[in-house]
Amino acid sequence: MTLLPLVLLVCVAYMNVAKCISNNATFRYTQFKETLVKINKCSNSRNIVAPFIVSTERECLKACIAEQTCRKVKLCNGRRCTMYSDGENCPERQTLNQCKCFVKKKSCTDAGCSCQIGHYGNNCEKVIEDCSHGSQLGYRSVSSTPIKLSYIKPLMSAEPFEILCDFRDSGMTIFLRRNHNCIGVDFNRTMEDYVLGFGDSNFEYWLGLEKLKQILLNHSSYKLYFNIWPKPYHTNRACNRKYEGFRVGNASEKYAFHVSNGVPTNFDCGESILGNMSINGQPFSTYDEDSTDEGCATSKGCGWWFITNGISGCTAANLNGGHGNITWLYNLTGLSINILNAGVVRE
Repeated sequence: MTLLPLVLLVCVAYMNVAKCISNNATFRYTQFKETLVKINKCSNSRNIVAPFIVSTERECLKACIAEQTCRKVKLCNGRRCTMYSDGENCPERQTLNQCKCFVKKKSCTDAGCSCQIGHYGNNCEKVIEDCSHGSQLGYRSVSSTPIKLSYIKPLMSAEPFEILCDFRDSGMTIFLRRNHNCIGVDFNRTMEDYVLGFGDSNFEYWLGLEKLKQILLNHSSYKLYFNIWPKPYHTNRACNRKYEGFRVGNASEKYAFHVSNGVPTNFDCGESILGNMSINGQPFSTYDEDSTDEGCATSKGCGWWFITNGISGCTAANLNGGHGNITWLYNLTGLSINILNAGVVRE
């Protein structure tokens, strides 16, 4: 039996340009693109194995090629190689380290290609519409860590963008991520910032009201979920709260908040969205465009769907406050919030 030679190509892109060349009909190539290294003390991106020592940059890239679940690598000081299972950019805790980041755009053989998370198709040319779409395609069944950084491209979006997805069950598209362990992102922003989005999907972020609207136009109806890990807590499980019929208004309505009803869960957080301090129907407010009677966006130090009719306290759920001021009044009074995800799931 004659074995055909396998030509291994490592293609690294600079300035978003990559070239891969093979002179053999049976070949394997992997296309990398150099991306950014971002400093923080937390990360939503997960490394596959502990960092290991290599002799060359090429050796680090080849290790990622050999590992099917590797989606990017970080090479620090020319020797320390770390492989990650998701994400575009690389996290790094130490500012003194000289690091490079390379994302694996796609890895192809004559049998087909494996793609960045969120991309699919014979040549990775398609992108999932939201995280529920990814769950339907089977992302939940192929990973031991179903919460991953992924690209999505809503039907009304011109370009794909990276977001944190929870691919368990029906797939949750996370539009707000808070993490007390991260270097804090400033959430006291203008309306323009809240419309466009800010932060980093690797750490803490607010996706943006316009992108949220694009996601909600993918499907006829969405549920809104809150997953909250309080601190201190006696379990690694988050408490949860679910709302049906979630939508936000147009820009002319200042992206008003609407849900049809709240649904308790088995490990329920309590009711801080509706009830006595309901934000249903309330417009989004920021310090430069505050629709409330009490200057709530200024006093709370963030943008949110605050109550406009002068009720003292402005909201029972201050989820965009600074670290130490993120609250869910009923029933997490007296507990600080360590990690929070807010996201949408197709109904």
